[in-house]
Amino acid sequence: MGSEQVAAAVRDILGRIKRLDKPVEPDRNLIEYGYDSMNIMQLIVDLEIHFGIAFPEEQLLTSNFSTIDSIVSLIEAGLNK
Repeated sequence: MGSEQVAAAVRDILGRIKRLDKPVEPDRNLIEYGYDSMNIMQLIVDLEIHFGIAFPEEQLLTSNFSTIDSIVSLIEAGLNK
């Protein structure tokens, strides 16, 4: 699965968690779009289910889930293990 496909899936999941009037830019912090800690926890669960991966506890940092770009990098690392 390529980066664009991973990013598209992340955007889809984000859209199901919170409806926005504008698209989320890949390098902008999700907090700027109104996502809160509960939304991020739901995102983590949904990502694990969708991609069939489990994020290790040490990866559960806000910085890893702050932008689409950082999320895609984390997922790709998990898929390549």
